[in-house]
Amino acid sequence: MADTSARKSARPAKALRWAALGPGAGMPGPAAALEWNREQALSSMVHDVHGLHAYVMLFVTVLLVGVFAFMFFSVYSHRKSKGYGTEHFHENTTVEFFWTVIPALVLVAIAWPVAKTVVAQNSTSNPGITVKVTGYPWLRGYDFSMGESAGISGRSTTTMISVFMKA
Repeated sequence: MADTSARKSARPAKALRWAALGPGAGMPGPAAALEWNREQALSSMVHDVHGLHAYVMLFVTVLLVGVFAFMFFSVYSHRKSKGYGTEHFHENTTVEFFWTVIPALVLVAIAWPVAKTVVAQNSTSNPGITVKVTGYPWLRGYDFSMGESAGISGRSTTTMISVFMKA
């Protein structure tokens, strides 16, 4: 009996959440205020990673839209009702060249900035902070021995060092 009354009282709340989705979909302002993206960059390295993330996402989105637009155009304009038949591309050197070269160029366009960013991250000549991480069963211990957080230590079940950085 108590279970059915709890279910009945949850229905209006669930319906209200679904009803709020309609007007919320047309208002991007409140959604932009939420933290959908990465946190604000506090170092140049994190800023570079965020820029790389934005570049790759934009590149892949443009690629996706372009490929699907070309695909739908091809399917629509070369349909059987317009009198088109099948083509045989077996042993066609031009087609094989393009479907090999274009994906290779896409990989280079993504891998080049990624490689530059990863190589830049590998430089440890001037560290801003030194953290000693010790593994315990189900825990990690963090000891900050250099930088503005020197002397801070603690244990955490997460791998997020930012918990101690904010303290």
